[in-house]
Amino acid sequence: IYAGPSGFVGVEQAARLSADVASANWHATASLVAKLAGDALFVDMGSTTTDIIATRNGAVANDGYTDAGRLLSGELVYTGFTRTFLFGVASSAPVRGRLTPLMNEYFASIADAHRILGVLDEKDDRHASADGKEKTIDGSIARLARMIGRDATELTLAEWHEISRWFSEQQLRKIHDAASLVAGSPVAGSLARDAPIVGAGTGRWQIRRLAERMERRFVDFAEIM
Repeated sequence: IYAGPSGFVGVEQAARLSADVASANWHATASLVAKLAGDALFVDMGSTTTDIIATRNGAVANDGYTDAGRLLSGELVYTGFTRTFLFGVASSAPVRGRLTPLMNEYFASIADAHRILGVLDEKDDRHASADGKEKTIDGSIARLARMIGRDATELTLAEWHEISRWFSEQQLRKIHDAASLVAGSPVAGSLARDAPIVGAGTGRWQIRRLAERMERRFVDFAEIM
């Protein structure tokens, strides 16, 4: 049984290390990245959360370990590529030159924005839509429209595209802020500028954008396996 920093342990020892075992999934993958890539910033973006872990000298250079600790350190960002509801990434959006407050309801998810942008692989969106209706561009626009108190027909497709880009950008900024904290943390030893970002998970498109923004080389986790 994998118990994080303690490595693989037997059943009896695992019982004593229950907290380590419960939080071990992210550490197991990060440990593999550390061994295969050396110094890197490992970013794993799933449907709901994003893990950001520095690796140094073949080891995981994490500051936090539990969810609470990693939320504080920036190593866990509670935003994902599909399930995150839009109010979780922004409280307003620009609509025809006016910053419009959003309705604080689960009317749409970030999957809708990414679908409208054409960057969502439908097999990665495994959960029901916010209104239980079809997962199409038209369906996503209708859900997005509810967030700003409008009907889908009130704006053009190009305008819905720009609003979707706004939401995706707000999400990226949250991840970028956290990644900057992790890369510059004392535990990571101010990660070298040539250390790549190793990306995994359904949100690789967003992680590639993060790598460009941080001026770091992007390496797909699948390429180093």
